Amino acid sequence: MSEETRLQKRERHVREAQAHVSRQEHVLEKMRQGGTQSFAALTLLRVFKETLRSSQQVLARLRRGYDADADAPASPEAWSGTSYAQKAREAEELANKAGDPTEKAGWEKIAQGYRILAKGRPSSE
Repeated sequence: MSEETRLQKRERHVREAQAHVSRQEHVLEKMRQGGTQSFAALTLLRVFKETLRSSQQVLARLRRGYDADADAPASPEAWSGTSYAQKAREAEELANKAGDPTEKAGWEKIAQGYRILAKGRPSSE
């Protein structure tokens, strides 16, 4: 089996992110039909959409030739996992600064979503 290139890897990430967004939208629709709402489910959808948008932007850069090594094998060292962890820390800081309890809870849920995503990254990708 040949090694996945950086371009192929990013294309896969976009497909996976699209699937996450689609599944979460389906979950939210079922919740709405059942008459329930979930801030956590909405927050997770926002995180998934942001991840999709970010992956699409990186893919576009690769396709435009901004990365000369797009056909090189994907490097485990190139995927440090700091992006979601940093976002989680920033959301935690905003939660600590929030005066309104609802806003604080919202930022805490966003931080929780980013922590889940940060932990879910395989170390070998």
